[in-house]
Amino acid sequence: MSISIEKAMQLVQAAHAEAESIDLAVTAVVVDESGRVVALGRMDGARPISVDIATNKAYTAASFKQPTQELSGVAGQAWFQ
Repeated sequence: MSISIEKAMQLVQAAHAEAESIDLAVTAVVVDESGRVVALGRMDGARPISVDIATNKAYTAASFKQPTQELSGVAGQAWFQ
């Protein structure tokens, strides 16, 4: 399932609003089902490395079709590395 640029930008803006509400500066990335970037937004003050981290996290979630938080239990297994 693909995502429209409009929806992707809404998600980036929502992530930024949430981060701002807890006094964080983040980079938010939305990818399509193949893990390719659809939208990316880096807040003022977010570290430059956060672009790579957010992109890789989004790619991983798309590749495994689940949130990366759910992958923490298998991340240490040999087949995962």
